[in-house]
Amino acid sequence: MSEAPDLTIELFELLTKIDNRLTVIEARTDRIENIETALGQLTRKVDTMKSDIIELKTKTTDLEKNADFISNKYEELRGENSAQDNKIRQLQKDVLDIRDAENNTTELKEKILDLQCRSMRNNLVFTGLEESAEENTKQVLHKFIREELNIRKEIQLGTVHRFGQKDNNGRHRPIVASFIFYEDLQTVLYSGPKLKNKPNFGINTQFPREIEERRKKLYPVMKEAKKKGKRAYMIKDKLFIEGNIFKPEIKKQSPGEQKTQQSTSLSGTPPTDNRKSQKRARHGSEAES
Repeated sequence: MSEAPDLTIELFELLTKIDNRLTVIEARTDRIENIETALGQLTRKVDTMKSDIIELKTKTTDLEKNADFISNKYEELRGENSAQDNKIRQLQKDVLDIRDAENNTTELKEKILDLQCRSMRNNLVFTGLEESAEENTKQVLHKFIREELNIRKEIQLGTVHRFGQKDNNGRHRPIVASFIFYEDLQTVLYSGPKLKNKPNFGINTQFPREIEERRKKLYPVMKEAKKKGKRAYMIKDKLFIEGNIFKPEIKKQSPGEQKTQQSTSLSGTPPTDNRKSQKRARHGSEAES
């Protein structure tokens, strides 16, 4: 009978050990499940990170492509900018060349005008002398000098001719005459005041058209200065008031106006009859001009 309790005790102890081991196993199983859960979460996070990495790689690739495009565009724009800079520099050089050419042209034009003035130095223009179909213009002028200017001295004339187109309005074309001796020219010119009461006649120094246009603009200024009692006179295309040269305000001209002026200013055409009214007021009294 004594062996039965011992066996029971051993069985109980064995069962207790088994129970303890099962408890330990269950605890470890729970830990394994927790680990598996954590591993599952970690795996999902890793998968998410992989997706993010792939997306980042894609974006990085796109950014690199964009960066390459921007870099290429920048180089292209830099090349274009360099080309534009070269064009601008060339244009600036062209502008300077044009200005130099304009200055040279202006200087050359003034030299030509000066030569024309010198070539016309011995010329006078007479207006208002009656014109006939078969006239001897030189004889007509000699008669005018003798009868209207009362000059008995024999004036030596070179070329004498009328200029301008004939019209049917009864207007007589001006006569341009070259004088062999400058002293004869001065004698005739200084006799201009004798025509004061004969407004149909006029005697004027001949100038190139460009000079005449410049003088025409200065006549009102000279007239106004004289009204104020100032000493005013013109030498060629320069107006002097009280010994000081008058400098008018320069108005800028458009390219078209400049081109037209350049094409006509060097013609050297004698003054036309439409300037008669302005010139008659002088009758050669402005001998300095």
